[in-house]
Amino acid sequence: MWITKREREILKIIIEIYMEKGNPVSSRMVSKKRKNFFSPSTIRNDMLSLEEKGYLYQPHSQSGRIPTTKAINYYLKNIIDETKIEIPELNFKNLSGEYTDLTNFWKAISQNLSSFSENIGFIIAPSFFSLTFTNLKFLNIGKNKIIIIIETPGGLVATKIVKIKENISQRELDDFSGYINSNYRGKSLNHVLRDVYVNSKREQKKLLFFISILKSYVLSKDSNFEFYFDGEERMLEKTLNEDVKRIKELIQLLENRDKLIKLLNEAKNQDDVNVLFSPLIGEETYEDFSLFVSDYQCGDEMEGKVGIIGFRRLNYPIVYNLVKKTANSLSGILSEKI
Repeated sequence: MWITKREREILKIIIEIYMEKGNPVSSRMVSKKRKNFFSPSTIRNDMLSLEEKGYLYQPHSQSGRIPTTKAINYYLKNIIDETKIEIPELNFKNLSGEYTDLTNFWKAISQNLSSFSENIGFIIAPSFFSLTFTNLKFLNIGKNKIIIIIETPGGLVATKIVKIKENISQRELDDFSGYINSNYRGKSLNHVLRDVYVNSKREQKKLLFFISILKSYVLSKDSNFEFYFDGEERMLEKTLNEDVKRIKELIQLLENRDKLIKLLNEAKNQDDVNVLFSPLIGEETYEDFSLFVSDYQCGDEMEGKVGIIGFRRLNYPIVYNLVKKTANSLSGILSEKI
């Protein structure tokens, strides 16, 4: 439902007051902010209209109003000017050069998001077997163990130790890695496991035996994603002067990791960034919290999620742009042409 030009201006004022104060906004507060701009009765009527249209809600009958998820999305996409929002310079290209190990790179992304936003930064990354590779190598390290080393399109390196039931010589492993590099460069190991085929029956038998070992490992040990987050201590410090209920909610939110990941993975981005207020995680609704999440592309086969978890009151423009620019930068680094 569309809103009028005057309602749009009043909504902007309400959201900016809420970002500053963190409490329900009354018509009197709006009137003080724009003296002699709107009459008190006009403000009250427009706030009621905005509530009926789903942009505001009143938590208590005697309180002011709070912007809804719909209002924040409208504000971010239709009212503010992104070009005028100052955020720290995000140079993930340099970061990927500093951290050649992929796990450390993921951790650095979540740490940077947390530091820049002063909230919890998180990244849901494709698992090892879901990563697109430009080069792959198997190394026999003895005791029926091998290391798989893959290099991603962005030049980052990931490793995984896999235990196998019987020994395979280094020469055979070199043959396997040579075949996979020649035929599946730019794909993931999961794709290899589904699609591998060779002409020679002798080679096929050996390779399929090895692939079956990797498959059993993936089914028993590997998930489709890995979750990294940073900033929980920073968030807990913010709650020191808050009520006990808020502190308990934050701890529960962080401990409820599996359901949180499920919610984030199910979040479908209609635009660049999905904004969720008072998220329902499992059977619990976290009234005082908000999530900003966006997709990033990791090769042709896989998408990941990146975002920020904070309290309901945030500097929405800065958080929105941090998440958006991080997702775009990651897509550029991780999906470079091979």
